[in-house]
Amino acid sequence: MYNYSKPYETIKGSFIRNILKLATQKEYISFAGGLPNNALFPRDELKQIFKHYSQNLPEDIFQYAPTAGLPKLIRLIQKQFDLKDELLICSGAQQALDLVSAVFINQGDKVLVEEPTFLGASGVFKSYGAKCDSVSLEQDGVNLEELEKKLQNNNYKFFYVIPNFQNPSSISYTNKKRKDLAKLAKKHHLIIIEDDPYANLHFKNKIKPKIYDYAPMNTIYIGSFSKILIPALRVGYIMANKELLSKINIAKQYKDLHTNLYSQYVLYQYLKEYNIFAHIKILQKENEQQCEIFYKTLKK
Repeated sequence: MYNYSKPYETIKGSFIRNILKLATQKEYISFAGGLPNNALFPRDELKQIFKHYSQNLPEDIFQYAPTAGLPKLIRLIQKQFDLKDELLICSGAQQALDLVSAVFINQGDKVLVEEPTFLGASGVFKSYGAKCDSVSLEQDGVNLEELEKKLQNNNYKFFYVIPNFQNPSSISYTNKKRKDLAKLAKKHHLIIIEDDPYANLHFKNKIKPKIYDYAPMNTIYIGSFSKILIPALRVGYIMANKELLSKINIAKQYKDLHTNLYSQYVLYQYLKEYNIFAHIKILQKENEQQCEIFYKTLKK
């Protein structure tokens, strides 16, 4: 009856969204979705921010905003998280994946993902008509021999990876594997989509270098505040070289003009007034304790 686009003729609803829908019901205790612990949200600090803005509204908070994001928020994120290159603020990491897909994927194109991979990412790629080919994971990261064989025989638009606490396997790439993957990307002119929402949530290990650090011209880096602050803000960011970020900026202009300005201001005020890394330490400690309890209970 209706003439749908090719990808949407057979596409199914997001499995993740169905998981989250169940997780909100009180009779369920769900471990299936990546939901932060409600009890660990910085409620008092956020209440103070809401109170501040109720009495001191910025002049531009009700107006359209730059597509790339609130300039002073971008500068603050760059400074606090030691990010050297240009950023674009997006509506969570999920929109970042959509923007990258819009810029690169044509109907029938091939993209590479890890096996297993984040269903929210592969779902976006498939919604643009992409065919997802996978590369197996080892304990220290992606299987590079398998990857190189695929790169010799196929033309892929990009390779999507989650190098820190990979979803759903939980493995993290070693520094050597990150370097070797970056070398392979440069050798084969492969674009790496580095999705990194969990890096700050480690228990004991220090944060490892980004793949972006080793191959900045071949990598698009995606960060998010959903796991380290609150998901409801829907604020993430993309870091890439000027040429790539310019294309992504154009895609966002047509998608939604700009990210919610009120959310950007809330995040800006939080980063300005409070120490997000002190909050992250609380998350690390509490998550480690919960992980130990969960592991011991499963083992028992």
